[in-house]
Amino acid sequence: VMVYMAGANNLTKEIVWNINDMEYGLYEADKETRLNLHVVALCDQLNPDYDNLDGEHSTWSGTRLYEIQPGAFYETSISSNIESTLIKTASSSLGTWRTSSEQEEDMGNIETLKNFIYWARETYPYCSKQVLILWDHGAGISSTYSYTDSLNTSVRNVCVDDETEGDTDSFGTTLYIDEIQQLLETIYSEDNKLELIGFDACYMGLYEVAYEFRNVA
Repeated sequence: VMVYMAGANNLTKEIVWNINDMEYGLYEADKETRLNLHVVALCDQLNPDYDNLDGEHSTWSGTRLYEIQPGAFYETSISSNIESTLIKTASSSLGTWRTSSEQEEDMGNIETLKNFIYWARETYPYCSKQVLILWDHGAGISSTYSYTDSLNTSVRNVCVDDETEGDTDSFGTTLYIDEIQQLLETIYSEDNKLELIGFDACYMGLYEVAYEFRNVA
C-alpha cells in the first residue's frame, strides 16, 4: 500500500494523527495480515517557520518516507509518537531519489509521485497486489472548492503543496487528475492493474474520477 500524504498546507497537523491511525490498524490486525501487508507513506508537512502555520503542529521540516509499523498509541489518545521505520535514502531504476530523511519534496509535482511509485514497486517486488492512496485536499472534477478559485475557474486536482510556487499567488503546486492518469498508464495496464486507487480527500468519490482510472485500477 503506497500512501501519498501531501500535508504541506493546513492539514499539517493531521499527518502524524493519520500515521498513528495506520500504525494502530496494523497493531489490531492478525499476525498473518501483518506479515503479508506492507504500507509505505511519503509524508510532507509545512516547515515550522512557514508563515501560514503557528508551528506547534509541525513535527519535522521537509518530507519523510516511512514504512508503517504496528503501534498502539491510538488506544489512549492521539499521539505525536511515531513507531514506523523512517527510511533515510531511496533509489530505484530511475536513479537516486532521496539522500536524507527529511529531504524536501514538492508533492504537487507529478515527478515526486512517479519516484515514489517506482521506488515502492521495486522495493517490494514480491507484493502481488498494489494499492495507491492519495491523501490531502481534493477538488473533484468541477467543484467550487478549487485551488484556482482566484482565477474564477475550477479544475480537476488533488494534493497541494503550499511550500512551492504554483498557479496562483495564493496556493502552491498541485496534481491534476489527467496527469495522474497519464502517469499511471505508463506503469499499469489492463493486464497489470492496481488493486485499488483511493483518494483520502474531499470531492474525489465521483464516477467521473473513477472512469479516468478504469484502465489502471
